[in-house]
Amino acid sequence: MIKKLSIWLASTLTGVALLSGCAELQEMGLDVDAPEIPSFAGAFDVINPPSSDDIKLLDAVPRQPVLNFRSHPHLGVEVQTAGYSRRPYFLSSPAQVQFSLGQCQAAFLAGDDDGVLPIEVENFLLIEVTQPERDQVIAVGNVEPMLYRGKPVPLLGGKRSTIPAREVRLERLIRTGEPATLTVTPLTNGDNGAVSDVYLVIEDTGRLVTDEATGATRCRPYGQRQ
Repeated sequence: MIKKLSIWLASTLTGVALLSGCAELQEMGLDVDAPEIPSFAGAFDVINPPSSDDIKLLDAVPRQPVLNFRSHPHLGVEVQTAGYSRRPYFLSSPAQVQFSLGQCQAAFLAGDDDGVLPIEVENFLLIEVTQPERDQVIAVGNVEPMLYRGKPVPLLGGKRSTIPAREVRLERLIRTGEPATLTVTPLTNGDNGAVSDVYLVIEDTGRLVTDEATGATRCRPYGQRQ
């Protein structure tokens, strides 16, 4: 089942943000009519968190043989490898969060709610960011080139099992002020599988100021003089 978290931030927080260390990621369309997620027992887990600057997306899964995950293959992903399974397996159910982003906010993934610890994953996270007429997919982790529903997926930062906090930034992937959906799916296609806790951390980066001459608003970063 998908762990579904709905965040509609109060006006005092001016929305939410998502992914920024990635510069010019190519926009990629998705066939949303044919989701390739197995039928986990039960309905969606609906989590309604209070207004907060951190949301837990995934609970840690301890390292264990891939045999323990083979009952849940992800049929929508194909890894271009000769030495391991081309079909990865779900480590746990995906997490999905709905949000909107304010002009003076940033958001990123981390391994703890303070936004300090890295994410550890064996083998990778599939990250989908969806807005009306705008769908983008990237991956992070230790994995070969892959296809998602027949389309190549960019691997952010190259192959590695440790993803530093703040590296997976989301604000450059979405339009501010519009609803967006983030889906994070932990997968393995190696000998073993594991993932640490994964959090979405949201922070204010400055404050909105109004240009007296033009009336236009802009974000002034904290610490920047007028």
